[in-house]
Amino acid sequence: MFSYQYSYFIEIDGEVAGMAVLYKTTEVKNSQFKLSLMVLRHLRFGIFRRLVRLLRSAYIIGNVSQNSSYLSNVALYPKFRRLGIGTKVLNMLEEKARRDGSERIVLDASTRNKGAIRLYKRLGYTIERGRPVFRIRNRKFMSVIMAKPLPIVS
Repeated sequence: MFSYQYSYFIEIDGEVAGMAVLYKTTEVKNSQFKLSLMVLRHLRFGIFRRLVRLLRSAYIIGNVSQNSSYLSNVALYPKFRRLGIGTKVLNMLEEKARRDGSERIVLDASTRNKGAIRLYKRLGYTIERGRPVFRIRNRKFMSVIMAKPLPIVS
């Protein structure tokens, strides 16, 4: 799921400006069983401490429709923000998803990240629903599921 083949690094003048991870949900669902076995083998009893995170990952993947791509991560270093780079990166990822046959692109946005939510809305993403609040080490995490249809261009 977090393999190099789904990862993209953004370079500007030879400097890494950010990264993104995008994958088609069918690819992930096909490899989910193998991934689960690998996680169980390596974590052994440590799995119980990480169970919440693992269940959340499975929940996210399981709720994204078959003909979608999931943008699990996108990030730019602060000095590269507000320069139009994020817009260009999202446009490139949307085109990649479209070429791969996805009819829409789905992402999770933290409710704390107001700037990202504004950007996504400006680019045509809409909030579909909120995610259940979850806690890790007494810290609350809240996010919304956002999606954008990818019209087929001939």
